[in-house]
Amino acid sequence: MTNTKSDNTKFELSNVVDALIAQREKWETGTYAASNAELYTLLGNTLDLFLKVRKNVGLSRAVSDLLDTYGVQYNSATSLALKIVRLVFVGKEREAKIANRAYTYARVLTVAAAEGVTGEQLPKFIADRHGIDEIR
Repeated sequence: MTNTKSDNTKFELSNVVDALIAQREKWETGTYAASNAELYTLLGNTLDLFLKVRKNVGLSRAVSDLLDTYGVQYNSATSLALKIVRLVFVGKEREAKIANRAYTYARVLTVAAAEGVTGEQLPKFIADRHGIDEIR
């Protein structure tokens, strides 16, 4: 004897899960993919800035001056990559909301720079390594 009610419940649950999976797949290939592409391009432009500033002491000092001007926290141990990420992504009074992400983005810039990646190459570099979190 089979349990028809249990089989129906399982079937209904399976249908709901299948629909949610299809919705997730649509989101992953649509909105999420587009958002990541835009973020990776922005990070690429930020990497270009980091590479430029890293070669110029005057620009490096200017980064610290801008942090002071914008009221963004840093100290003598804050890496240049993190300072630049904070300028671009954090801004005043957003440190707590994005602190972990800022460290992650700075790590991506540091790794990419160490591997000779340019800003234009960064989106592919991130994608080839399965995303920002995997690089971190």
